[in-house]
Amino acid sequence: MTFGEKFKKRRLEMGYTQEQFAIEFNKRYNYSFNKSTISNYENDLRTPEMPVIVKLAEMMNISIDYLLKEENNLIDLNLDEFEIAF
Repeated sequence: MTFGEKFKKRRLEMGYTQEQFAIEFNKRYNYSFNKSTISNYENDLRTPEMPVIVKLAEMMNISIDYLLKEENNLIDLNLDEFEIAF
């Protein structure tokens, strides 16, 4: 999953529309994001700078690592179960 896909998934889990998320984020962190900023993040058209990523992760109660790290499909790597465990 990409940054945008993970971001959107978590926003939806939180029950926010893009506009609601932007409003809440702006209130908490004194930013001026709008719905289109959130849309650009979710569609991987823009990636926020690190200070914003830190705040997004905090607000969403997820790790920065989760947002930034692309997930690999371990099955495609042809690893056996022992190797996957480590």
